[in-house]
Amino acid sequence: MNKGIIESFEFFVKIMKTLEKLGGDCSIEEPATEEEITEYELKLGYTLPEDFKDWLRITKGISISAGTICINIYMPDNAEKHVDGFMALVFGNDCAFRTYFINLETGQSYIYDDDFGTEKYDSFEDLLDDIYYSDIEAHLDGNEETENWLSVYNEMFPEENE
Repeated sequence: MNKGIIESFEFFVKIMKTLEKLGGDCSIEEPATEEEITEYELKLGYTLPEDFKDWLRITKGISISAGTICINIYMPDNAEKHVDGFMALVFGNDCAFRTYFINLETGQSYIYDDDFGTEKYDSFEDLLDDIYYSDIEAHLDGNEETENWLSVYNEMFPEENE
């Protein structure tokens, strides 16, 4: 299992617990089994990137809704033809109307934004990092809730401050 994917998931869990304590609505789905992943790939007709499969082995999805932050990462039902002609697996979105997807023909992860276009990532893990920095940290940076959020986070996870 990819250590970076595990660390990303653990970090999302910490963020979610902090946001829930502040009144946010967050949920985590159960992991996918190896059988479910294999059946899923057969249904799609494509092999999923290993790091995305590692994510599915941890959870089929997360949902975060807290103030101006909303992030959904899920195991979609099927793939669809992207506007650029390739088969895409759309696996998430956020409040900024950005869509997260994987090009099933190349295995590359992307975020599509109507205003800024498509951003390509070297790995699914890199995409998860960007979701954190652009969707969570950006909403908290300079926000009047920042001090309160950081206080709760530091109280819940004091080992992060050592």
